[in-house]
Amino acid sequence: MYKIKKLTNVGNPDHQQDPTKPLYGTHTLKNIQFKKLYKLRDVVKHYIKECNLGGGNFPFPKVYKNNKYIGYFSYNGKFWREKYPY
Repeated sequence: MYKIKKLTNVGNPDHQQDPTKPLYGTHTLKNIQFKKLYKLRDVVKHYIKECNLGGGNFPFPKVYKNNKYIGYFSYNGKFWREKYPY
């Protein structure tokens, strides 16, 4: 089971936004779980679009598998593994 414990956003100081708080009018999702990694990616991409986030507003969400950290999603939806098998 793949899981993101917290999917949120932050203000971008380049646009005079507070980087310690989420953008006004947005929400935070917690404990998102799916059996397939691509379904988590779809949630992340939908969240970015729904909240109208830019790259500076998106802290990369950590992904866990069976409560073990395995990597994260970047702004473009790509999954980056913590360790590669080669």
